[in-house]
Amino acid sequence: MNPKYFLSLLAVLPLLISPACPPPLKFAGITLDPPSLVFSPQLIDPSGAASNSQTVTITNSGSGTLSISDITASGQFSQSNNCPTSMTAHTSCTMQVMFAPNAVGSVNGAVTITSNALAKRIAVVGLSGVGLPPISFQPGSLDFGSIAVGTSSSAQSVTLTNNLATTLTISHIGVSGGYTQTSNCSSVSAGQSCQINVKFSPSLDGAIVGALSIISDVSPDAQPVGLNGTGLGSVASPASLSPASLDFGNREAGTTSNAKSVTVTNTGSSSLSVTKVDLSSGYQIGTDTCSGSSLPAGDTCSISVKFSPVADLATVDYPGALTIDSNPSAAQVVGLAGTAVPPISALPSAVDFGTVFTDPSGTPLNPPPPQKLTLTNNHNSGENTSVASSGHFDLSNNSCPQTLASGAHCVADVAFTSAYTAGPNLGGVTLASSSGGFLNPTTVNLRACATAVSISPPSFNFGAGTPGASSEPGTFTITNGSGKDLNVSHVSLTGTNSGDFAISNNTCTSPLTSGSTCTLDVVDTPAASGARSAALNLTDDGDCSPQQAALKSGSGTGPFTIYLSVNDATASGEIISTPAGIECSSGNCSGKFPAGTKVTLEGSPASAFQIAWSGACSGGSSCSFTMDSDKQVTATLNRNPELLVTIAGTGSGSVTSIPGGINCSSPVTADSICVADFAAGVNVTLTAKTGTNSRFDGWTGGGCSGTGTCSFVSNSDQTIRRFGCRYLDREHHGAFCCQQIRSITVLLLCVLDAHGRHCIA
Repeated sequence: MNPKYFLSLLAVLPLLISPACPPPLKFAGITLDPPSLVFSPQLIDPSGAASNSQTVTITNSGSGTLSISDITASGQFSQSNNCPTSMTAHTSCTMQVMFAPNAVGSVNGAVTITSNALAKRIAVVGLSGVGLPPISFQPGSLDFGSIAVGTSSSAQSVTLTNNLATTLTISHIGVSGGYTQTSNCSSVSAGQSCQINVKFSPSLDGAIVGALSIISDVSPDAQPVGLNGTGLGSVASPASLSPASLDFGNREAGTTSNAKSVTVTNTGSSSLSVTKVDLSSGYQIGTDTCSGSSLPAGDTCSISVKFSPVADLATVDYPGALTIDSNPSAAQVVGLAGTAVPPISALPSAVDFGTVFTDPSGTPLNPPPPQKLTLTNNHNSGENTSVASSGHFDLSNNSCPQTLASGAHCVADVAFTSAYTAGPNLGGVTLASSSGGFLNPTTVNLRACATAVSISPPSFNFGAGTPGASSEPGTFTITNGSGKDLNVSHVSLTGTNSGDFAISNNTCTSPLTSGSTCTLDVVDTPAASGARSAALNLTDDGDCSPQQAALKSGSGTGPFTIYLSVNDATASGEIISTPAGIECSSGNCSGKFPAGTKVTLEGSPASAFQIAWSGACSGGSSCSFTMDSDKQVTATLNRNPELLVTIAGTGSGSVTSIPGGINCSSPVTADSICVADFAAGVNVTLTAKTGTNSRFDGWTGGGCSGTGTCSFVSNSDQTIRRFGCRYLDREHHGAFCCQQIRSITVLLLCVLDAHGRHCIA
């Protein structure tokens, strides 16, 4: 080893091992195993009994200390844990989560963990379960269609299931209207089922509604099963009922509504005897002037009905019937409807934000708009309410006052945040009221699914179309930004009018490597006029499979969407629309326009680049079309061909261009321009002019040679060099030669030889 270099190494070695260098930063991390929990169906129990617990392990996956400030379970879920407020690196704790539903049906929620974890301050465990009533019916309604008067339909079955852990004793099974039932459901063991067979035997012409209900030894009791059928015939009753149906709307479970009246009129020519009045479960007779009465021709009587849903059972519908037996006449029926609700309810009762496509960094490509929730106080007095969201969902524009008056409404927006995890995201909006009770709080189920396997555009409207005629294809681009290879197993079309659509080209083969794309072309051939719809499905092993794009056609009413993709590989610029709606500099953009609108897309500023259009656009710097369907447009922005002039050697002089743009001089001056853009296809001529004591030795590059002018067609980046050398005496060596490259100026020192004629460095 050269001693000089060895000594140099010894000199820097202490610097390499110096303890003055700061230690690496340490950050906390958090992982959840599993990241979500699904609970088995759980019986709703006013005593508050919860499910068996499920375990989630919380681990500090970082190198720093994890500080946990809060762990909260939402709605009908609860948690307990052994987690300290401070966890050292790579240590774990456990959390037990329980489910105690107070409502029938699906329930979503979340456990939210707030900490100092890097990039994951809010960690979420998605939760889902199903609340079961003590007794359930499947199906929840029967439709017998049209049956001739005086005949009977075939039997349809209803399965009654005992969801209790004890034997169910049924004391009565009742049906109303023109319906009959047979069953062996007097006693049903825990977890077992029995069959109830129902027939429809209309005795009158027209629609006849009814209900199947039971009386048992459990509380809350079962909700009724709705029965629907139509009698076909000429038999009419002299008993006219008005109105033909009563709808009580929403009613807080466990309370009784105000009465609504039905008037019975004898439209016959002789007296009418009302022999019996009967009601389905969930309803009560208020007043009754009809039962046991004899109505002379043209006379009336009335019956008032109240809706009284059982306590602790919501949200459930109560189909029913008021049955009036008379002589001479077959039984007449008034349809009844009402819904048992909790003290505070919301519409909609669930919000699904669908699939949110993201780029590889997790930025949403189609962020869903916030959804409005309308909250209603169903209680008979004002309620102090609180509204809170859980999981990766946020509330905004909450107009709800602290005290919401009885029957009053308020509105709040709920949004899917950008701080989500890949895959399904579950949460809820919890509505709590001051009246308390088993049905408090109410949960609005929230769901969204985030995936970096994206389909663009997420929907496409082919416009009105002509039945039997095929449209131009709509192209869907699938991008795999998941960070791993994607195995595509199936591409399909589903939905109401899936037969109208066909996949005409498919480049999506397995595996679709990470970061790559493939395309699907879909053609619409509507079988009929009017609105048509279907879905394009991509089934794979990625998150949120199958990913879907909506297909629409058959309507020219709009609005229609422009889906614009801007590629700016060699230029920067912007595509704007007239009228306003599109303003896009790169990536994917979209804008909606009314049907029939003429839209013009153009680049701005147009002088800096040229545009290559594809899709619905073609032509020069702008394109126009009429919005009669969704449009797909790709704009590729390329810089106009650039001319670079370099003056080499030691001479002085200048180069100018026709058309103007180049005015390059040596020595360089403040107004020297050696780089310029010229539109493609333009004829450019360069002329060299020498300075004092300089000669022009010719051109090189760009297809030019000789000592005359240099002419060419601008169609690619051109580099033209002009050679020249200034003759100076030996004392003036060291002159500067100027070379300008785009916006960078490089000064090259020119050292002349002993004769003052050539640069030697």
